[in-house]
Formats: sequence, structure tokens, C-alpha cells
Amino acid sequence: MSVTAVQFDIEGLIEIQQGMVRRREYRPLGLLEKVQFEKSAVAKLENNPLVKAKDRSASLDWYTEGRHGTLVGISNDEQELLLIGPLRPPPAIPDPGWTPPINWAHEAAMDAQGRPIPPVPPKVEQKLENFAYGKLVTKGEEWLVLQPIHQILVVLREGGWGDIACQPDHSGRHTALLYNLRRMQGHFLFGFHQVDVHPL
Repeated sequence: MSVTAVQFDIEGLIEIQQGMVRRREYRPLGLLEKVQFEKSAVAKLENNPLVKAKDRSASLDWYTEGRHGTLVGISNDEQELLLIGPLRPPPAIPDPGWTPPINWAHEAAMDAQGRPIPPVPPKVEQKLENFAYGKLVTKGEEWLVLQPIHQILVVLREGGWGDIACQPDHSGRHTALLYNLRRMQGHFLFGFHQVDVHPL
């Protein structure tokens, strides 16, 4: 994984977003559920058990056992997607490539009604490093760069879900997630964002 010095405009964007969050210059959207990447995002399939060989697209899922990721907001000028508060790494999830043994029902324990209890798939870690193209360094801090992002899903605070479609901006830059593991701090940078809400 390559490490490069950060460009000034990225430092400036991070500071702008931090200022917007401090001054509450945003509209809350919902709690982060999933980040879906373009098919070109993950370069090394062998390092990522969450990506099927037949489909290079991948996602990071923060929803598990009734919990979601941090709050996502949109700035008052509707130009910036903001993460409001610390962004913890996504939790371990059931292995999407796992299949139960063919004869599992014959070897399974029985429930109170005498029915076989299905086996539980093993969990796999969602390692952010496996989704990163590289790292940036600014002011002595390392940031993972996860890109290009195709879609972001959030759970609306009032119920339902929001779909944030990500498109390249005028300069051709796709939406990226910069993440500082030590500080659990994340920023969505670049791209255009179309927000569609689907309330219950």
C-alpha cells in the first residue's frame, strides 16, 4: 500500500468539514449503514474475503445486530457529506461466501420442537485496509483512502432509508472516504451526491 504526502486542498477540505460540524451547519440525514464501492475499487481480491471472485464490487456494512454507524449529514449548502462524530471501524459480519455442509441436517442439534438447528456461518472481519488503494499523510497523521464510492446507504432517523448516489465531480474526482484509524475520524470527499429518501 503506497503512502503519499497529502495535497493542501485535501487538508483544507478536512478543516472546512470539521468547521461545519462544530458550527452545526448541516442537516442530519441518518445513520450510516453501508458504503458500496465501484467494481474497480478493490485491487487485490486474494486479500479480501468479502469480495467474490466473480464480482469485483464490494461494500462495507456498519449495520449488525441492530447497530449502525455514525450519523451522516449534508451541509447547509448541500455540497458536503459530513460524518457527525467518530466513525468506528465496521463490525465483523457473517462470511458471504460460506455455504453450510450438504448433510448439516443429519449432524445438527435439535431445538425444542425436534427440528434441526441450522449451522451459523463464521464471521469475517471487515478490514478497512483491504479496501484502501493507499494512504495519505498530513501533519503526522495517516489516512486510509477508500475509493471510488458508488453509493452510500443510511437509516433515516424518522424511519426508512436514504440512498446517496455518488457521481464524479467537474474535475472527474470520485467520492472517497478518508479514514484515520487512530482517531476513528472519517471524511467523505469529492464527487457529487444525489440524496433520495424513502421514509416508511
